[in-house]
Amino acid sequence: MQKYQDLTGKSEISHFDIQPEKILIKFNKKAEILIYSYDKVGKNHVENLKKLAISGAGLNRYIIKNFSHLNKNLDKGNKINWLIRKFKLRK
Repeated sequence: MQKYQDLTGKSEISHFDIQPEKILIKFNKKAEILIYSYDKVGKNHVENLKKLAISGAGLNRYIIKNFSHLNKNLDKGNKINWLIRKFKLRK
């Protein structure tokens, strides 16, 4: 995973990994990595997320604006669901 630049210094995102049809995003203070894929959130959103991740600014804001409703609807007892999968970062 690549470290997120966080040019504003306000982001909760620490790392990201760009793959052909998805992006994986690691947040500070969380062991989980969010996976945004073409089939789950759409190609346009994934490509926007990739651009923001590379630029180092706006990624956290974009996720909050476009996907916060998904996070509120997640079953808190479910460790793996359609958007979030649990992975551990390897140092």
